[in-house]
Amino acid sequence: MKFLRVLAVFIFMFLYAEATTIQTQKAEYQAGEEIVVNVTDMAGNDDDWIGIYPAGASNDWENVVSWAWTNGIVNGEVTLPPVNSAGEYEVRAFFNNSFNTEASYSFSVVGNIPPSISCVKDVYIEGERIVVNVSGLAGNDDDWIGIYPRGASNDWENVVAWRYTGGVREGQLSLDPVPPGNYDIRVFFNDSFNLEAQDSFAVEPQNNEPTVYEDAEDGSIERWARLSNKGHISNVAGGADGSARAIMLWGPFWYGGRWGEIDYKLYLNSDHDPWNNHYQHILEFDIKTNHSWEPCFYFELPLMTSQGRRVISFDTYIPHTHQQESRRDMGDYVQLSFGISEDYRRGRVWKHVRLDLQEYVNRFEPDNIILSVDGFVFNTRGGDYLLDNIRLVSE
Repeated sequence: MKFLRVLAVFIFMFLYAEATTIQTQKAEYQAGEEIVVNVTDMAGNDDDWIGIYPAGASNDWENVVSWAWTNGIVNGEVTLPPVNSAGEYEVRAFFNNSFNTEASYSFSVVGNIPPSISCVKDVYIEGERIVVNVSGLAGNDDDWIGIYPRGASNDWENVVAWRYTGGVREGQLSLDPVPPGNYDIRVFFNDSFNLEAQDSFAVEPQNNEPTVYEDAEDGSIERWARLSNKGHISNVAGGADGSARAIMLWGPFWYGGRWGEIDYKLYLNSDHDPWNNHYQHILEFDIKTNHSWEPCFYFELPLMTSQGRRVISFDTYIPHTHQQESRRDMGDYVQLSFGISEDYRRGRVWKHVRLDLQEYVNRFEPDNIILSVDGFVFNTRGGDYLLDNIRLVSE
């Protein structure tokens, strides 16, 4: 009898245990609208997740249209990215990063976001990859984008460069460089030649002439600004490679038990406009130590890239202290920090610096493209330094 009572209690608990539920807040959403769902009695694991699938599709990952982690929610709301194509869908709950359905709910999406493609630049320089943003794509593996001479028909023989989208519905894609000229970039679905969207761009020949921002030969310091309340800028005799003049950036002052840091910024002109250089990404300059009290200086350049604002910096202190190079999200920009050899500050002789900024950006962000280099900031942390022939080049 006791056994039967225990069995009955177990069956009762099993039948009336709370089951996980999931439900969209609306039965119908517009294409492009965020999908908000209510969940109850989730497992509470950080890697529980919610996925949206076409109605009736298997739980295979390639069928996921939109998804989000629950971040440990047991009861509450979860917001998922929009679905861009009209149709019937199911939202499904999964525990522990698995593909075992715990609960599901059906809903509809109406309307369609029209396909679009836009180049991140109107004008590319010869040798640059062509980077584009796409949205509203069909999500087929054999959707593709092609580059055509401007105004050419969609025939295959006119394709200059192309790639499959790999099922991307929205995001950023890049294609191989194309020769100088005027082009259209076009979107096609399902291996067809039916045009869905297009944008136009141009490719200009590479300019191999350097853009010189400072050679000091005019005797001026008007292109420079102190970003600190101390320090001094001088135009002095004795430049690199036998030239007449150079810029002296005075550095150290004793403050709070250490040498203070002074930032100096080089602009395009005396109006302090940004460089805004869209086609040259290799930095060159000459540097000579006048005095150095600490084994370090650093410099940085603000960039605009296809993935947003970046500040790229080079610091002799990183190798001096065996620190790691780093990528840090600073909120409104991303800081990319690299070491540069201490040899540049040793000995009172001119030394030449040459750095391919695009190559350094791609160490952390392989698909990111520099759109413009916008200035030069030098920090004289612990020393006085002479600078000359600050320029950007293409090769």
